[in-house]
Amino acid sequence: MSVEGAEDRIQIIGKKQGAKGPFYVEPDMVALFRVNITSPKKLGTFTGELEIHTSFDRVLRVPVYYKTAVGSVKIIPERNVFSPTFPYGQQKLPLRARSYYPQILDIREVQSDPPDERFYFITERTPTIPHLKPQALTEVCMYV
Repeated sequence: MSVEGAEDRIQIIGKKQGAKGPFYVEPDMVALFRVNITSPKKLGTFTGELEIHTSFDRVLRVPVYYKTAVGSVKIIPERNVFSPTFPYGQQKLPLRARSYYPQILDIREVQSDPPDERFYFITERTPTIPHLKPQALTEVCMYV
């Protein structure tokens, strides 16, 4: 894709990230792609296309459409500390966020970075997808 000021990175799901060389899709197989785009720091709607070149000299074009907005999301407080608990005990802390985007955002997923299986997220207080309203402090989920 070529959008001025944008960078893109394409990963084929199931292939180790950063692996070199071609990826072959056999007949009756499916390939899932994850496209990460670092967009220009400006508000806009962008279009482009991914080109997939086959070994039969065909080019498959996949249209891409995305919107960008200027803003950020902050976790408040930035650091939560679990107090000591009895072995095998559980403690829950709320994960709250404040949006500095001009429009409402939907949260689709919460992950720890780097991944840590000791922590997982539950949405017992928010059974639906939470909406982050501009400047509002929102409880996203509980982390255990």
